[in-house]
Amino acid sequence: LVIFADQYAKHLVRTRLALNESWSPFPWLAPYARILHIQNTGAAFGMFKQAGGIFTIAGWKQKGQQGYGWLLGFDLSSAVVMDKTYAGIQSWHAAVTSSKGELAAFGQKIGGGSVGALIAPDASVIWQQDIAFGGQLTHAAAMADGGFLVAGVMQDNKPDTPAETFPMLVVVARLDATGNTLWLTKHGWTAPAEFDLSGVAATTDGGYLVAGSFAGYWYGLRGLADGKGLWAKGYHPAGGKGQSRDMAVLCGDGMAMVGSSTAGGPKGGWWVMRTDSAGNVPGNPATQVMPILVP
Repeated sequence: LVIFADQYAKHLVRTRLALNESWSPFPWLAPYARILHIQNTGAAFGMFKQAGGIFTIAGWKQKGQQGYGWLLGFDLSSAVVMDKTYAGIQSWHAAVTSSKGELAAFGQKIGGGSVGALIAPDASVIWQQDIAFGGQLTHAAAMADGGFLVAGVMQDNKPDTPAETFPMLVVVARLDATGNTLWLTKHGWTAPAEFDLSGVAATTDGGYLVAGSFAGYWYGLRGLADGKGLWAKGYHPAGGKGQSRDMAVLCGDGMAMVGSSTAGGPKGGWWVMRTDSAGNVPGNPATQVMPILVP
Protein backbone atom coordinates (compact mmCIF):
# COMPACT_ATOMS: atom_id res chain seq x y z
CA LEU A 1 0.00 0.00 0.00
CA VAL A 2 2.80 2.40 0.87
CA ILE A 3 4.69 1.59 -2.35
CA PHE A 4 1.49 2.03 -4.39
CA ALA A 5 0.79 5.43 -2.81
CA ASP A 6 4.38 6.53 -3.41
CA GLN A 7 4.37 5.50 -7.07
CA TYR A 8 0.91 6.96 -7.70
CA ALA A 9 1.95 10.29 -6.18
CA LYS A 10 5.01 10.36 -8.46
CA HIS A 11 2.76 9.55 -11.44
CA LEU A 12 0.50 12.51 -10.61
CA VAL A 13 3.47 14.86 -10.34
CA ARG A 14 4.95 13.71 -13.66
CA THR A 15 1.62 13.93 -15.53
CA ARG A 16 0.03 17.02 -13.92
CA LEU A 17 2.99 19.36 -13.39
CA ALA A 18 5.43 20.71 -15.96
CA LEU A 19 9.14 20.36 -15.22
CA ASN A 20 10.15 22.87 -12.51
CA GLU A 21 6.48 23.73 -11.84
CA SER A 22 5.26 23.75 -8.22
CA TRP A 23 1.82 23.18 -6.68
CA SER A 24 0.17 23.73 -3.31
CA PRO A 25 -3.48 22.99 -2.42
CA PHE A 26 -3.98 26.44 -0.84
CA PRO A 27 -2.26 29.74 -1.71
CA TRP A 28 -1.67 30.53 1.97
CA LEU A 29 0.16 27.21 2.37
CA ALA A 30 2.54 27.78 -0.56
CA PRO A 31 5.22 29.66 1.42
CA TYR A 32 5.49 26.69 3.78
CA ALA A 33 4.78 23.52 1.74
CA ARG A 34 4.79 22.88 -1.99
CA ILE A 35 5.23 19.99 -4.41
CA LEU A 36 7.90 20.68 -7.04
CA HIS A 37 8.49 18.67 -10.22
CA ILE A 38 12.21 18.34 -10.95
CA GLN A 39 14.43 15.74 -12.59
CA ASN A 40 16.44 13.83 -10.01
CA THR A 41 18.86 10.96 -10.56
CA GLY A 42 20.70 11.22 -7.26
CA ALA A 43 20.15 11.69 -3.56
CA ALA A 44 20.21 14.56 -1.07
CA PHE A 45 21.09 14.67 2.63
CA GLY A 46 19.87 18.11 3.72
CA MET A 47 18.57 21.59 2.94
CA PHE A 48 20.43 24.77 3.89
CA LYS A 49 19.56 28.46 3.85
CA GLN A 50 21.87 30.83 1.98
CA ALA A 51 21.99 34.60 1.69
CA GLY A 52 19.22 36.21 -0.35
CA GLY A 53 16.51 33.81 0.80
CA ILE A 54 17.87 30.87 -1.22
CA PHE A 55 17.35 27.35 0.09
CA THR A 56 19.84 24.81 -1.23
CA ILE A 57 19.62 21.02 -1.29
CA ALA A 58 23.00 19.26 -1.20
CA GLY A 59 23.90 15.71 -2.22
CA TRP A 60 24.95 13.88 -5.38
CA LYS A 61 23.57 13.41 -8.87
CA GLN A 62 24.13 10.57 -11.34
CA LYS A 63 25.40 11.41 -14.82
CA GLY A 64 26.04 8.35 -16.93
CA GLN A 65 28.12 5.92 -14.87
CA GLN A 66 29.50 8.59 -12.52
CA GLY A 67 28.06 10.44 -9.54
CA TYR A 68 28.86 14.11 -8.94
CA GLY A 69 28.46 16.53 -6.06
CA TRP A 70 25.17 18.35 -6.65
CA LEU A 71 23.47 21.50 -5.37
CA LEU A 72 19.87 22.47 -6.13
CA GLY A 73 18.71 25.91 -4.98
CA PHE A 74 15.28 27.58 -4.79
CA ASP A 75 14.19 31.13 -4.10
CA LEU A 76 11.19 32.00 -1.92
CA SER A 77 8.77 31.45 -4.83
CA SER A 78 10.10 27.89 -5.44
CA ALA A 79 11.79 28.96 -8.67
CA VAL A 80 14.97 26.93 -9.33
CA VAL A 81 17.92 29.34 -9.22
CA MET A 82 20.72 26.76 -8.91
CA ASP A 83 21.07 23.27 -10.39
CA LYS A 84 24.74 22.46 -10.61
CA THR A 85 27.08 19.50 -10.46
CA TYR A 86 30.77 19.95 -9.65
CA ALA A 87 33.53 18.34 -11.69
CA GLY A 88 35.89 16.16 -9.70
CA ILE A 89 33.49 15.89 -6.73
CA GLN A 90 31.83 12.50 -6.30
CA SER A 91 29.39 13.50 -3.55
CA TRP A 92 28.74 16.11 -0.88
CA HIS A 93 28.39 14.46 2.54
CA ALA A 94 28.14 17.49 4.85
CA ALA A 95 27.26 21.16 4.50
CA VAL A 96 26.72 24.22 6.67
CA THR A 97 25.83 27.86 6.10
CA SER A 98 28.79 30.17 6.74
CA SER A 99 28.68 33.29 8.90
CA LYS A 100 28.25 35.33 5.67
CA GLY A 101 25.36 33.23 4.33
CA GLU A 102 27.41 31.20 1.84
CA LEU A 103 27.26 27.40 1.70
CA ALA A 104 30.29 25.40 2.81
CA ALA A 105 30.03 21.89 1.37
CA PHE A 106 32.29 18.95 2.19
CA GLY A 107 32.52 15.52 0.62
CA GLN A 108 34.55 13.05 -1.40
CA LYS A 109 36.55 13.56 -4.56
CA ILE A 110 36.33 11.25 -7.54
CA GLY A 111 39.18 8.79 -7.03
CA GLY A 112 39.20 9.24 -3.24
CA GLY A 113 40.10 11.85 -0.67
CA SER A 114 38.10 14.53 1.13
CA VAL A 115 37.39 18.00 -0.21
CA GLY A 116 35.67 21.19 0.89
CA ALA A 117 34.32 24.17 -1.06
CA LEU A 118 32.64 27.47 -0.29
CA ILE A 119 29.72 28.07 -2.67
CA ALA A 120 28.21 31.48 -3.43
CA PRO A 121 24.41 31.88 -3.85
CA ASP A 122 24.93 31.92 -7.65
CA ALA A 123 26.54 28.41 -7.43
CA SER A 124 30.05 29.68 -8.20
CA VAL A 125 32.97 28.29 -6.19
CA ILE A 126 34.65 30.87 -3.93
CA TRP A 127 37.33 28.41 -2.87
CA GLN A 128 37.97 24.67 -3.01
CA GLN A 129 40.48 22.82 -0.85
CA ASP A 130 41.61 19.22 -0.42
CA ILE A 131 41.40 18.00 3.19
CA ALA A 132 43.82 15.29 4.37
CA PHE A 133 41.10 13.76 6.53
CA GLY A 134 41.91 10.05 6.43
CA GLY A 135 38.35 8.90 7.16
CA GLN A 136 34.77 9.51 6.08
CA LEU A 137 33.86 13.17 6.59
CA THR A 138 30.17 13.34 7.52
CA HIS A 139 29.46 16.46 9.61
CA ALA A 140 30.37 20.15 9.64
CA ALA A 141 29.82 23.27 11.76
CA ALA A 142 30.47 26.97 11.19
CA MET A 143 32.74 28.98 13.50
CA ALA A 144 32.18 32.58 14.59
CA ASP A 145 35.43 33.71 12.90
CA GLY A 146 34.29 32.45 9.48
CA GLY A 147 36.11 29.12 9.72
CA PHE A 148 34.68 25.62 9.97
CA LEU A 149 34.82 22.37 11.91
CA VAL A 150 34.51 19.06 10.06
CA ALA A 151 34.17 15.65 11.70
CA GLY A 152 33.84 12.01 10.78
CA VAL A 153 35.07 8.53 11.64
CA MET A 154 37.78 6.18 10.47
CA GLN A 155 39.08 2.71 11.31
CA ASP A 156 42.39 2.46 13.15
CA ASN A 157 43.89 -0.31 11.03
CA LYS A 158 46.55 -1.50 13.40
CA PRO A 159 48.39 -4.56 12.05
CA ASP A 160 48.09 -6.46 15.35
CA THR A 161 44.30 -6.02 15.52
CA PRO A 162 41.91 -8.55 13.93
CA ALA A 163 39.99 -7.01 11.04
CA GLU A 164 36.61 -7.53 12.69
CA THR A 165 37.63 -5.57 15.80
CA PHE A 166 39.27 -2.47 14.32
CA PRO A 167 38.81 0.41 16.77
CA MET A 168 36.86 3.37 15.42
CA LEU A 169 38.50 6.79 15.65
CA VAL A 170 36.69 10.11 15.66
CA VAL A 171 38.44 12.65 13.42
CA VAL A 172 37.96 16.41 13.89
CA ALA A 173 39.59 19.10 11.75
CA ARG A 174 39.59 22.89 12.11
CA LEU A 175 39.59 24.95 8.89
CA ASP A 176 40.10 28.68 8.49
CA ALA A 177 37.79 30.94 6.44
CA THR A 178 39.52 29.93 3.18
CA GLY A 179 39.46 26.18 3.82
CA ASN A 180 43.05 25.72 4.97
CA THR A 181 43.47 23.07 7.68
CA LEU A 182 44.69 24.59 10.95
CA TRP A 183 44.77 21.32 12.88
CA LEU A 184 43.44 17.77 12.71
CA THR A 185 43.02 15.48 15.70
CA LYS A 186 41.92 11.89 16.23
CA HIS A 187 40.28 10.45 19.33
CA GLY A 188 39.97 6.76 20.12
CA TRP A 189 39.20 4.37 22.98
CA THR A 190 40.82 1.41 24.66
CA ALA A 191 38.19 -1.15 23.57
CA PRO A 192 37.34 -1.70 19.86
CA ALA A 193 33.75 -0.75 19.10
CA GLU A 194 31.70 0.92 16.41
CA PHE A 195 31.13 4.65 16.83
CA ASP A 196 28.03 6.33 15.37
CA LEU A 197 28.68 10.04 14.90
CA SER A 198 25.62 12.29 15.28
CA GLY A 199 27.29 15.64 14.70
CA VAL A 200 29.78 18.32 15.65
CA ALA A 201 29.15 21.78 17.12
CA ALA A 202 31.33 24.83 17.78
CA THR A 203 31.59 26.09 21.36
CA THR A 204 31.78 29.73 22.41
CA ASP A 205 35.46 29.43 23.44
CA GLY A 206 36.51 28.25 19.97
CA GLY A 207 36.45 24.56 20.88
CA TYR A 208 34.14 21.80 19.75
CA LEU A 209 31.60 19.24 20.88
CA VAL A 210 31.16 15.85 19.19
CA ALA A 211 28.22 13.59 20.00
CA GLY A 212 26.99 10.17 19.00
CA SER A 213 26.74 6.65 20.36
CA PHE A 214 29.48 4.18 21.23
CA ALA A 215 29.09 0.55 22.31
CA GLY A 216 25.50 1.18 23.41
CA TYR A 217 26.21 4.43 25.26
CA TRP A 218 25.25 7.96 24.42
CA TYR A 219 28.51 9.78 23.98
CA GLY A 220 29.85 13.34 24.28
CA LEU A 221 33.40 14.54 23.49
CA ARG A 222 34.47 18.08 24.39
CA GLY A 223 37.59 19.53 22.78
CA LEU A 224 39.57 22.75 23.12
CA ALA A 225 40.36 25.44 20.54
CA ASP A 226 43.75 23.79 19.79
CA GLY A 227 42.11 20.41 19.07
CA LYS A 228 43.08 18.68 22.30
CA GLY A 229 40.40 16.64 24.07
CA LEU A 230 39.08 18.06 27.34
CA TRP A 231 36.71 15.29 28.40
CA ALA A 232 34.83 12.36 26.90
CA LYS A 233 31.88 10.71 28.62
CA GLY A 234 29.43 7.96 27.89
CA TYR A 235 25.90 7.89 29.28
CA HIS A 236 23.45 5.14 30.04
CA PRO A 237 19.89 6.40 29.66
CA ALA A 238 17.49 5.04 32.26
CA GLY A 239 16.21 1.62 31.33
CA GLY A 240 19.30 0.32 29.54
CA LYS A 241 21.86 1.15 26.91
CA GLY A 242 20.80 3.50 24.16
CA GLN A 243 21.69 5.28 20.96
CA SER A 244 21.93 8.99 20.26
CA ARG A 245 19.41 9.75 17.52
CA ASP A 246 20.16 13.42 17.11
CA MET A 247 22.97 15.89 17.54
CA ALA A 248 23.71 17.19 21.01
CA VAL A 249 23.15 20.94 21.09
CA LEU A 250 24.94 23.55 23.16
CA CYS A 251 22.73 24.61 26.02
CA GLY A 252 24.03 27.37 28.27
CA ASP A 253 27.18 26.01 29.89
CA GLY A 254 26.51 22.39 28.93
CA MET A 255 24.79 20.31 26.25
CA ALA A 256 21.46 18.67 25.66
CA MET A 257 21.09 15.34 23.88
CA VAL A 258 18.07 13.52 22.50
CA GLY A 259 18.14 9.75 21.98
CA SER A 260 16.55 6.43 22.75
CA SER A 261 17.16 3.49 25.05
CA THR A 262 17.04 -0.10 23.88
CA ALA A 263 15.14 -1.38 26.89
CA GLY A 264 11.56 -2.51 26.43
CA GLY A 265 8.63 -1.75 28.68
CA PRO A 266 7.88 1.57 30.37
CA LYS A 267 11.56 2.50 30.82
CA GLY A 268 12.43 2.19 27.13
CA GLY A 269 11.83 4.82 24.46
CA TRP A 270 12.98 8.39 23.90
CA TRP A 271 14.94 10.39 26.44
CA VAL A 272 16.31 13.92 26.78
CA MET A 273 19.48 14.56 28.75
CA ARG A 274 21.06 17.83 29.96
CA THR A 275 24.66 18.09 31.19
CA ASP A 276 26.71 20.75 32.92
CA SER A 277 29.90 22.27 31.45
CA ALA A 278 31.97 19.25 32.56
CA GLY A 279 29.65 16.76 30.86
CA ASN A 280 28.12 15.54 34.12
CA VAL A 281 24.43 14.81 34.58
CA PRO A 282 23.53 15.94 38.12
CA GLY A 283 21.92 13.14 40.10
CA ASN A 284 22.55 10.51 37.42
CA PRO A 285 24.75 7.69 38.79
CA ALA A 286 24.74 5.99 35.39
CA THR A 287 27.09 8.58 33.88
CA GLN A 288 30.34 6.85 32.97
CA VAL A 289 33.57 8.62 32.06
CA MET A 290 35.25 7.08 29.01
CA PRO A 291 39.00 7.64 28.50
CA ILE A 292 40.29 9.70 25.58
CA LEU A 293 43.17 8.31 23.56
CA VAL A 294 44.97 10.40 20.95
CA PRO A 295 46.84 8.05 18.59
